[in-house]
Amino acid sequence: MGCKKSNDLPDPLEAGWNGQSVCEVLEDNQELRVLKCTFAPNIGHQKHHHNPILVIH
Repeated sequence: MGCKKSNDLPDPLEAGWNGQSVCEVLEDNQELRVLKCTFAPNIGHQKHHHNPILVIH
């Protein structure tokens, strides 16, 4: 076992369901990324990853 630095999973925008895109970009800039993802009942995203975030107050 070891620490794996790279991720082979797609990000939420690239992930879909059965080859179909389920998300659209509502806002994407250096400070904010907002996606609207729409699914049929009882359906979800394919496995995906989220980039780490840093919040400074």
